[in-house]
Order: sequence, then C-alpha cells, then structure tokens
Amino acid sequence: MGFGTTYLLTIAFTLTVGDVSAGESSNGPQESNKPYGISTRVPWTSSRVVGSPEPPPPYRTRRAYSEQKFNKPVFLSEEPDTGRLLVAELNGKILALPTDESQASEPQLFFESDRQIYAFSFHPKYRENGYVFIFSPRYVSNEVESKLSRVSRFETTLTNPRVCRPETEKIIVEWPQGGHNGGEAIFGPDGYLYVSTGDSTSSSDVKRTGQGVDDLLSVIMRLDVDNPDPGKPYGIPDDNPFVGMDGARPEIWAFGFRNPWRLSFDREGRLWVGDVGQDIWEMIWLVQRGGNYGWSVQEGAHPFHLQRERGPGPILPPLLEHHHTESRSITGGYVYYGDKFPDLHGAYIYGDYESGKIWGARYDGKKVDWQAELADTSLRVTSFANTARGDVLTIDHVGGEIFALERRPANEVESQFPTRLSESGLFESVKDLRPAPGVIPYSVNAPGWHDGAMAERLLAMSGETKIAVELRENGSQSWEYPDDSVILQTLSLEMEKGDPSSRRRIESRMLVKQNNLWLGYTYLWNDEQTDAQLVGPYGTSLTLKVTSKAATSETVTHERPWHVPSRTECMFCHSRAAQFVIGLDTRQLNRNHTYGDVTDNQLRTLNHIGIFEPTLPEKKLEEFDAFPNPYDDTADTDRRARAYLEVNCSICHVGSGGGNSKINLNYESKLEGTGLLSEEFLHGSFGLENARLVKPGDPYGSVLFQRMWRIGRGRMPRVGSVVADDQALQMVYDWILALKNRQLGEDVAVAAAPLTHAEEGALSKLHANGSKAQRETEAALRFLVSSPHSATALAHAMSKNPALDTARATVLAAVQDDQSGNVRDLFERYIPINERVKRLGQDVIPDEILSLKGDAERGRRSFLGGVASTCKVCHRIDDEGGLVGPDLGGIGKKYQPRELLESILHPSKQIDPKYNSYLLVTTTGAALTGILVERTDQQVVIRDAKGEEVRVPTADVAALEAQKASLMPELLLRDWTARETADVLEFLSGLKGPEEPSN
Repeated sequence: MGFGTTYLLTIAFTLTVGDVSAGESSNGPQESNKPYGISTRVPWTSSRVVGSPEPPPPYRTRRAYSEQKFNKPVFLSEEPDTGRLLVAELNGKILALPTDESQASEPQLFFESDRQIYAFSFHPKYRENGYVFIFSPRYVSNEVESKLSRVSRFETTLTNPRVCRPETEKIIVEWPQGGHNGGEAIFGPDGYLYVSTGDSTSSSDVKRTGQGVDDLLSVIMRLDVDNPDPGKPYGIPDDNPFVGMDGARPEIWAFGFRNPWRLSFDREGRLWVGDVGQDIWEMIWLVQRGGNYGWSVQEGAHPFHLQRERGPGPILPPLLEHHHTESRSITGGYVYYGDKFPDLHGAYIYGDYESGKIWGARYDGKKVDWQAELADTSLRVTSFANTARGDVLTIDHVGGEIFALERRPANEVESQFPTRLSESGLFESVKDLRPAPGVIPYSVNAPGWHDGAMAERLLAMSGETKIAVELRENGSQSWEYPDDSVILQTLSLEMEKGDPSSRRRIESRMLVKQNNLWLGYTYLWNDEQTDAQLVGPYGTSLTLKVTSKAATSETVTHERPWHVPSRTECMFCHSRAAQFVIGLDTRQLNRNHTYGDVTDNQLRTLNHIGIFEPTLPEKKLEEFDAFPNPYDDTADTDRRARAYLEVNCSICHVGSGGGNSKINLNYESKLEGTGLLSEEFLHGSFGLENARLVKPGDPYGSVLFQRMWRIGRGRMPRVGSVVADDQALQMVYDWILALKNRQLGEDVAVAAAPLTHAEEGALSKLHANGSKAQRETEAALRFLVSSPHSATALAHAMSKNPALDTARATVLAAVQDDQSGNVRDLFERYIPINERVKRLGQDVIPDEILSLKGDAERGRRSFLGGVASTCKVCHRIDDEGGLVGPDLGGIGKKYQPRELLESILHPSKQIDPKYNSYLLVTTTGAALTGILVERTDQQVVIRDAKGEEVRVPTADVAALEAQKASLMPELLLRDWTARETADVLEFLSGLKGPEEPSN
C-alpha cells in the first residue's frame, strides 16, 4: 500500500566505550530475594517537554463531520452534481455523506465488495451513464487467493441518491498484486483512464521491473475505456508512446515509478503524481508522455541501483523531493482553485502519511517558485479532496476521521517548549545530572560509537504510563511507548585522551513522543557545564581541541570536528524501520545497573516497578538474550562483531532503513542470511580486485572494512561520524580473518591470508628498519601505496605501531597525486583537520570554486583517469573519448569558466539543440534513445550512449520526440572537491581548439 514508510551512525541511545562503569553485563535477572534497584515506581509529574520549539505553520486541521468515524478510510471525493462526499474504507465499503456537515447523519452505503479499495473515480459522463471506476488491490478475506490487483467499472442507479451495484462489475485491467500496487485510476482531460501501478514488491524492486516496459508494473497506463478493442475491455489510444514497440505493453503512458500513490490533473492538463520512495527520498512528479522516472536505477534524482539496465529515454528529475527525515510516505494531492484560501490558489497541496505534514507548492510552468509547509498534524494522511465550496479535506487512516484545512488563528498561543535543559523537568539538578523523581537512568550492553564520547541515559514517562510489550514466537519483540515519553542521552568527551577526569559534556540528545510521533532535539552544553541550550533546527558544527601524549611524552593538541545533529538528522536513524527507539530492548537492558546503593538487573527492576504492560513473566526473564560488549576482548568475537553491526549499522541496513545495499545486519540473522557474503556491493570497490562486502580471511579486501576505516569519501556511516573506531576495526579485522575457518558454502570466496607474500615482505622491512628514510624502506613504502589493498594494510599497521608513525610524511607525499582517491583517502585520518579533503556534496557554491586557481595539468590527468574520467565516456578531446556529447576540443573558446561550471551543475537547464536527447520509435516498435545526428527524407540517424550511429529509414519512423532532460547526469560534482573541480575547469578553459589562419 502507499503508506509504507531513515541519528546518524548511532545517534541511538546506546553506550560508548568507557561506559561499562554504569553496570556489569548479566546473563539474566538475579535471585528474587535480592533487593530491587528501584523498590517502588515514582510517577514523573514535572515534565515541561510539551509542544514544539518551531513557530506553528500557517494552517491547521479541524475535525469535519464530527459525528462520523470510518474504518480505515483510504480515499474521499465529491460525487458530481450532488456534492455528496463519498468515503472509501479499505475493507471494501464506500459510504456517502451529505454536503452540509450540519445535516450529516449515519452515512449511507454506496458500495460494498469482498475486495479492498484504494480509490474510485467517476466517468466524465457520470451524470448520464452512472459509471464508477474502482481501484482494488486484493480481496478483503485472506482465505481467498489473491494474485491480481484490478480496476473495475461499476454501474450506479441513475436515480438519486445513487447506489453503486456490485453485480455490474466489468473488470477493465488487472496486474500482479504485491506490496506496492499503485493507488489510483482517474480520467484525464482527454477522456482516457490513467491507472498507476507499483513494482509489486515490498522492497527495492526485486523483480527488476521498474525500468521495463514489457509488463504493467511500475507504470502509469492510459486506456480508452469508451472504445474498447475487439474482445478487450479497453482500447489503446494511438498516440500512447509504446504502441507498436516490440515486446512493450502499449497501455503504458510513463514508467519507472516505485509506488505512485495518488495522481491528479490540474487545469492546464498536467499530470501530478505522488510517488512513495524506498530508502531516503519521496517524490512528486509532473508526468509526461513516455517519461522514464528512474526506479530502480534511481530513487528520485539520486543513484540507487546504477548497475541495472535502463529503459528507453533519459531518466527525468522529480519536480519535488522530500528526504525521509521529513517525509516517509508521500500522499499526492490536488492543485487548489477554490476561493476560500486565495493565497493557495494554483498551489498543489499534498501531504505525508507518516509525519502528518501537509505542504503546498506552486509551479509556474517551468519551475517550482514557491513551496512551504502548510500544516503539521498527527494524521495518517491517505487522501485529499477539494470540494466545490472551496474546502480542502483529508482523512486520517488510523483515527478514521475527516479533517478540513483551516487558517491558524493569529492569536493562538505558541507552546513553551524548553529552550534549556534545566527547563525540561527531567532534572532535579542539571549541573550534577541528577534526575528528577520518576526519571529512570539506564545503561546498555553493546556500546555504540559516538566518535569516542561517553553516554549517560535517562528514560522518562509521564505519570504511571507503561511500555506495551509484544513478545513474538520468533524471539523478536515490539515496545510501544506512550505519548509524552522522553529519552535523553548526554554525550561527554575526554579533552585529554586517556584521562576520564577531563571529560566535558558536549551535547544532550532528546527523543520525544507526542501525538504518536517521535521527534528529536539537541542541546549544547555551556562552557561552565551548568546547563545546555536548545540548538536550532539545522544543528550546528563545532571544532573541539583535544590533547594527547606523544611517544616523547610531549602534549599534542588536536582539533576535533563535532557535529550537533539537526532535528531532521535525529530522525534519520530514529526511523520507523529502526522502530524509532534504539538501545532499549531486552538484549540491551539485560544487564546489571547501579541504582544508588543497589546493583540489580535492569529488566528485573523495570518489571518490578510495573513499567511493562503486560508484566513480563519472571521465568521468561531468564530466557532473554543479552548482547555482548563489542569492546570486551574476552567475549566471543563472532557475537561481538554481529552485535556491533546491529547497533551501529542495522539502523539503515534493515528493510526500508535507507541503506540500499542488499544486506540485513540484524543480530539474530544467520551470517549466511545477512547478504554480507553473497551480495554484490552497489557503490564501488575502492579499486580492490575481487573484493566482496565481507571476504573471509581478507579484511583488506572486504568493502565493509574499507568503509569503516575511511573517514572521508565512502565512509560508513555516511553521516554522523568523522572519527574511525580503531578498537572496533581491530575486532572486525579479527572476525573477518577467523571466518576463513568456518563452513560457509562452496560459492563463498575465501582468502588464504590477508596479505600477499610481497605485502608481508614490504611491511616486514618497515618494521625492521623503523621506517627511517632509507632506500630500502622507501622502496617498500612505494610498493605498499601502489594498490588499495596493500595501502590498507600499511594504514592499518601505522595505526597499531607507533614506530611507523615516522613514515607519515613520506606516505602522505606519496599518495598526494592519487586522482581516484582510493589510496589517498585511506590516510586522511593522518592529515590535520584543516588540511583534509573537503568535498562539495549537493550544495555547490560556484563562487567558492571559481575563486580558486586551478592546475590545468592536474585537471587533464583527472579527466583522463581521475574523478572526471567519466566525462570522456561521452565527450571527446583529441580523438580520445566518446561521441555522445559535444567534442570539448574548443570548449574554452566558446564558454567562460562560470558558464562551464553552470553547464556541469545544471546540464538540463540549457541544452545545445545539436545534443538534445531524442526518443525514436520505429513502426515495428523498436525504441532508440540518443543524439539526433541526421534527419532527411531518406533516413534518421541516432547516436546512442555507446557512440554508435544507428540509421533508420524515415518511412520506418513512427515517432521522434525531443526529450527535456540532458543525457548528462545531475549531481556530477557531489564527490568532487572544489580543488578538483577548479583543476578540471582550468583544463577545459585552456582547450581553445586549432588556431584560426590569419589573413
């Protein structure tokens, strides 16, 4: 269904290194005659964590039809002429209400079926023929086999009040049913029926159907239901884009959608579609004929499975995108033309099922020139409706009620959300971190990584509310927290490495549940360590000064970057996929904790004071598993590694969690079922030969180890951590090394040793000579930095052997010119922070790049074999490169550096007509995409993405259409640095072409 649903590394509420003092690990609750850690629960009554610190949005929702409540409503719409409001329930009913809310009595039954309903629409001539078209994903009863979704036509009685007659069903179209079935069938201004379908899975396009036009999945169909073809319930409009294409379904109007949930036409005839995303992005599309919308090669404008084969035509960009930090399941809406809200006239109004937010956006025909949050609700929004009276209605799927948008009163009192931690009601003394009565401290078994910080945690639930616990037969569990729950984590960092007495509190991270939604906030501690101030919605970044003792006993000062997360970043990991609250479950809490003078098992204590509903059986407590501490060298290495991966990585690498690598890192999963040994990596191998995600026996050839090691490009987690966890890296190294001794199956590649004979020899020379500047050691260093595998071994050795630290300057100099970054980035941790590589990301500042003086020779090398080498796939210089894009031989004469940069940043903004992408469809149905080379009465010549020219007789061309998007990808500079970009611009600017002859 369309309302499915990722702060950072572990901005989870889990312990970090050095936090073991809070309590000892325990295999289970202690004997019943021992004292409990807390003898009696004290209600928490001092909470002042209420409301939101943000100014309220300009609109809110009010309850409409206040006497009516529906069973899981999914769709609503006004009936033509009568103005009755029809509401569809998921269970197969459609109910009717009168237009006037004040006259609403019991809803009248309009339709009832044994199939679920997602949506319905009325034929353009409904007044005369009474036709209703109902979108149904499956049967209501699970006892009935259901393999197909469908759209059916039904007839209504022609006398008012009309009733839809189930016995008149005529099935129009069916397609395979699955997790993503699409969501709607509507009539366009051309009189044709447009039907949206999803990829029929509950994950990331496992059928690989998104880019195919050979089935009816992940598409929008366009059907002529008034003029059916012989023997069929519908006809195919002649101008459908894939009519006659060999192997293609002619019903298709556009393709490449994941799960298009709600579609509508505006008065200009534009088709708006809300498409529910997979891992990170939610999309709003303006759909055009034959458009390719990317799934699952891309998720919106962002790479997803880039290695998958693409369908015909360039992938088009979304009109609007929302990151999963603010939206998790988009619900498309309508362009508003009512008079009730003049400021919204012409605005597209849409929302989100998970967050309850409602937005408006206005499109001027070329771009979105206005977009804003209109309302922040707690509704589970599945549908919108515009009424003839100018109302904007929506429904709450869970609450079952109808709501209307209304302007927020100007005199509404804003909430007094605590701007200082001392105002939260969580503490009796903030300075001493002494909790208020009823606030419960806790600790966990498996410490997560917070760049070396220590965590102290508190749990608070208002009054005597409880955690609803569901224990499932498979051992999994679900904890449902009551509204007004608050969980707090305070992070402290040693300012002198190795000296616990030097710890200073840096920030406190608060997770709050209100109106059945979790939200995250951060507080920054003052220099006096007496209080913490609420950080703004976008977070902040700090540079901390930390000292350590060098081998000479000299005190060295280091700069440490620290990022205080934004409110949306908090929810990146505290997502629905991660069950919002991280670190509070039986595996983490099954340990001893010291409560004042009493040490007791936390599960035993919490159960005793009645936190859980229902109370956990005492005998069951003995059976609960407990995570090992990943930093405990005496514990089993396999269990330590698996616990570490769950705590730090499974937040994203779990179903719908945001990590699109096909792995699942849950602790309970068998290793063979995680995908670590079998799945291909999706985002590069760092230049390693025969690499795997985890290559048993070879940590340096394992992409997992590479991503944990790096602190720049390619690091995992990709946000939230800038310091590598060396203790965990050694543990993961030992784990991968030991895997070679396990029975893992014949298809698993196992390395005999982590190092080749040559790598062992080179490292031995360094250890023997102490890495002094001698010819032999310099030769060994040059060899080791010649490949990513041996360079990783060198970098790892440098982290463990202080004697090798003297080689640092030599190594850094040797890798400086590595254009790919595969070797250079391994040593970034050894570079001072202010000298490290800074990459551009998505928010490129042109003036920052243009202010730099580039090096043309470095730019040339980058173009030929470095970060810019992908450019020559399409572009040619001096007879080297592709022919799809313009020859760059004289590009510097034609464009200034700023114009060149603009063309790279926004390739579709202004396309040279000679390099427009065209879609050619032949009379036999074949489709070609590429650059139009020639078009005459005799032939059409297309140059495809491989640079090959395809010649088609003009008589055989059924359609030839220019596409709006450039073949050049967006976000090309995301992983480039400003310096790399400036170098390439300098190189391109110097390409003036051949000298013109003088007169």
